[in-house]
Amino acid sequence: MRLLTENGKPTKALTIALSLHLIFLLCAGFLALPKKEKPEEYLFEMVSAPPPMDTPQQDLPQPVEEP
Repeated sequence: MRLLTENGKPTKALTIALSLHLIFLLCAGFLALPKKEKPEEYLFEMVSAPPPMDTPQQDLPQPVEEP
């Protein structure tokens, strides 16, 4: 089978073969890429921090007593 014509141009068979090989390699490369996993969503609840342990009790705010 001749791959080039008499004037040096590629034949139709060579063009089709190269095109199919290129398509195959692109598909194989695309399928070989690692899939990106969606990161887990976290639910955070904002809470106030407890007072430091070295804080004396009299410095803490006292509850208000209703009359």
